[in-house]
Amino acid sequence: MSEIIAQKVGALLADRSKEDRRWDDRKKENQELERLFIEAMQDSDRADLIKAKFGNYPKRLFDCAENLWFADRADKETGEEVLKLAKAEFCRIRHCPICQSRLSMKWVARFHQIMPSLLDKYKNTQFILLTLTVPNCEITELRSKIQEMNKAWHRMKNRAFFNKKILGFIRATEVTRNPIDETAHPHFHCLLHVRNSYFNGRNFITRDQWLRYWQEAMRDFSITQVDVRSVRNKKKNSADSLLKGALEVVKYATKHDNITAHTEWFIEYALQVERMRFMATGGTLKDLIADLEKDDLVHVDEERTKEARLTEDSGARLCFQWDRANYKRYQKGDFVDLDVREKKDKP
Repeated sequence: MSEIIAQKVGALLADRSKEDRRWDDRKKENQELERLFIEAMQDSDRADLIKAKFGNYPKRLFDCAENLWFADRADKETGEEVLKLAKAEFCRIRHCPICQSRLSMKWVARFHQIMPSLLDKYKNTQFILLTLTVPNCEITELRSKIQEMNKAWHRMKNRAFFNKKILGFIRATEVTRNPIDETAHPHFHCLLHVRNSYFNGRNFITRDQWLRYWQEAMRDFSITQVDVRSVRNKKKNSADSLLKGALEVVKYATKHDNITAHTEWFIEYALQVERMRFMATGGTLKDLIADLEKDDLVHVDEERTKEARLTEDSGARLCFQWDRANYKRYQKGDFVDLDVREKKDKP
């Protein structure tokens, strides 16, 4: 099959690469976040505190992914052009939809890396999704409530039943906003790795038993809601089930759908969760952690951009620049990565 790139000449990134249209959506959400922080620093009665905590956020958000540089590659089989991100600057602010999107992709890449060895080492295992809730709290009490939940989780996972029946876990914290009374609803979404025997007879933990364990861990018997369900792929493939469950958990830790709807509420939320970790792993899944501050958010292998599927990288970098509405071609920003070119030219 020819490796000649089927070029698309469109000036807009969205026209040139259908798969990369999401960059426009993410950057627009990023702009909205920038606006919220600017508004809070100008109009809030706590402007000084907000400036002290988040004073550089508007500029960092503005600069985040302002320019994107892509390697111009092609699918070896179809010849279709594939733009693979090669360079970008990210703000790494936890609320930024661009950075959170890249981080979730990093998580998925980690899942793909560990799946073969994990499922080879732990045969006859599968995964369940567990959701643990607590009563809503005032947004000003969110930090202490999440800390209380974290302590309760540690109490529960150190119990004999957990150590005996749960091989590993990924735990994501999600916070949603109740639009009626403006309260916060923090809860945990957990992916649990279990043996097939977990579903047999006395080994099985029912929904009511999980509720009891969580009530005891939280020391709060007013809690009435937990949810537990098996993660099953139609083909009953363990690798696919892990990926499906992992994606389910990661999306909760990285989404921000309804928390930015109200500026004052969101700013208080940002103050409450500053420097808190919303993802935790343990046991067989402990090596899955991805770090927003440290990890490479550029080189993330999506299925469509895996090296084995693409033509060789020539080192040429195409620049697309944000114009407050779309990413557009910015030829003056193009450059050649000499390190890549030198490796390519070596015999």
